[in-house]
Amino acid sequence: MDDAPFIGDWHLVKNLGAGGFGLVKLWQNSKTGQKIAIKKCQVSPCQDQSSLEKLRERWKREIQYMTHELKNENIVQGLQVKPDSFLMQLNKTSQLPVLVMEYCEGGDLRTALNEHHNTSGLIESEVRSVLKCLLSAISYLHKIKISHRDIKPENCVIKTNQRGEKIYKLTDLGYAKPIDRQSLVASLVGTPEYVAPELLITDKYSNSVDYWSFGVIAFEVIAGIRPFVPHMPLAQWQVVKEAKDLA
Repeated sequence: MDDAPFIGDWHLVKNLGAGGFGLVKLWQNSKTGQKIAIKKCQVSPCQDQSSLEKLRERWKREIQYMTHELKNENIVQGLQVKPDSFLMQLNKTSQLPVLVMEYCEGGDLRTALNEHHNTSGLIESEVRSVLKCLLSAISYLHKIKISHRDIKPENCVIKTNQRGEKIYKLTDLGYAKPIDRQSLVASLVGTPEYVAPELLITDKYSNSVDYWSFGVIAFEVIAGIRPFVPHMPLAQWQVVKEAKDLA
């Protein structure tokens, strides 16, 4: 069911995009002018009970992280909004609670990279800012023993602070999980172009996989393309990776 375009003083402005399993929309309060991003979990009617339960657990964990637990300038903040009737109405059209977040008006890092039509990457000042912000977010998560596990340009959004400076923020914690350097897990999640080899071959891994993704992004914002085999399909890429293991 689609959301109503108006709910009290709030009105739907536009769709912002889709995440791993959620659709994000921009809402604005006509009285205060406040803009918020609302993410609604999309449940496929074809999902079996097991995958649905896993989805519910991931969604519940993401809301808990972003709304109540994570407090870092470089991680998108979950918000509480009023009146309660606004969220109640939105929740009626969804099988799972919605996630209310701060609106980052600058789009995402993927859009910023696509604006550079050649393969030159970003300018040095922007490269420094992107990497500083991402490192801050990753270090914070790892300090409290959480691994993001899906770091990619689409999950790095841009907000301008009061001084007119761009702040890059990590978002979409649907695959985030409590993992530290001593923990080892084997679930395969993430986006193939940015996941560490340990994830691709489903070996045991720790939260260090986030630094592999960070390294791939670092290369991409500098050079304009991904490292290794940036245009190769995953099936071929896996063969190359396995060949390197045997060498």
